[in-house]
Amino acid sequence: MTSQPFNLSNQIRQTFKLASLRHEAAKNLRGEDQVAYSKVVMAYAEQRKSEIQTYQNEYQTRVEVERKRLIDKAGEKNKTFQHRWFGADKFDKAAITRQAHRNVRQDHESTLARLDRQETETVDGLLEKAGHREALREKPMRDFQKAVDRRQGQDRRKPRVR
Repeated sequence: MTSQPFNLSNQIRQTFKLASLRHEAAKNLRGEDQVAYSKVVMAYAEQRKSEIQTYQNEYQTRVEVERKRLIDKAGEKNKTFQHRWFGADKFDKAAITRQAHRNVRQDHESTLARLDRQETETVDGLLEKAGHREALREKPMRDFQKAVDRRQGQDRRKPRVR
């Protein structure tokens, strides 16, 4: 059910990256970029809210499905060729139920982490496009500053270093 184990340091790094991108977007975006950013944030907030609501409503069902999957996995034939009295009993009801609860919670956490990663990528792309547009907007001013010599007094007489 889960593809990779939960890694707390990666989760914290991802959370701080998303928070810093949100701060940068709130500080730097203007006009149509701000509107696009707010749409992205609202869409991902709605997806997160929907995922959390679905998780809360279907928690017991998900646990039962995962429990059945774990029981089926434990009950499948193995090719160890040991006598059954020497093998391990894989049907500990409490352990399977605990593992099912853990797997369902971990799956939910990974889904929320995936949404955060997608939002980070989307906001990062939006900031990159906005930065490119801002650079194009400021280019004529920089070019004009290079072309116009605004030095005063004695500074005007010195040759300009380029």
